[in-house]
Amino acid sequence: MIMFILCFLFACKQIILPKPQWSDLRYRATIAGSFSPDDTQDVPPAVLAAIPQTTLDIDWTLSFSPMQRHNDDSLTVRLTVVQANNTHNGNKLESAPIEGKYIDVRIFETGELLDYKYAEHWAHEDRYGDVFDLLLGVLFPNPPRVETSKPSPKILRWPLRYGQGTGGRHGVSALWSFDRAEENSVFLSYSGKWHTDGRWKKFSLLGRGEANGQLVISELGGLIEGHTIDWNRKLCYGLQQQICQKQRFVGEVKRIR
Repeated sequence: MIMFILCFLFACKQIILPKPQWSDLRYRATIAGSFSPDDTQDVPPAVLAAIPQTTLDIDWTLSFSPMQRHNDDSLTVRLTVVQANNTHNGNKLESAPIEGKYIDVRIFETGELLDYKYAEHWAHEDRYGDVFDLLLGVLFPNPPRVETSKPSPKILRWPLRYGQGTGGRHGVSALWSFDRAEENSVFLSYSGKWHTDGRWKKFSLLGRGEANGQLVISELGGLIEGHTIDWNRKLCYGLQQQICQKQRFVGEVKRIR
């Protein structure tokens, strides 16, 4: 009661969120990434040879911890990698420095991602959060209301941010379709163009590709139950002359019950 009066008098912008079902909310992300040079680009052979052809697979368990509820009824939630297993070129890596690292996301309970911060905790040479920069879009796709007989267009957007000196946006311009309903779940699928536009320090980042996936959500909406993906893009970076890499991500994010 005292806190309510103080907030009323001094126009508090944030209040502490109580502990609802969020406290035991966890997801498992298993995504295989393959990376190869784009042999159609006009660059010297030595430069092309320096771009590795490699694979990197992640198996992360992610926990959600409520932090704050804002006046617009959005939430700040701490997203922590509590367990991680990474595989490089078929070999399991002994350490996973991303374990215990978190970012804070601001979302609506409908599953719409508004913003995030502390992305630098995940973006590091051996943490790989910047390599799998699609992960937040996969976790928070915020699908449209889809009629059973008519596909619905919607752009999935989320910020591109690895820390200081980076900025931009991702987007998937997709057409969403209703597949089926089972018990209390709705199954949707989508297909569309994936674009990445941003910068990293002095370098421009430009990505173009395709995104396909299947989504399982509660009939009441909200956060996803599962999301299976097959996304690919050509990602280019550079100053005057760009260097491009072909990337493909296949896998799923699934809520742990």
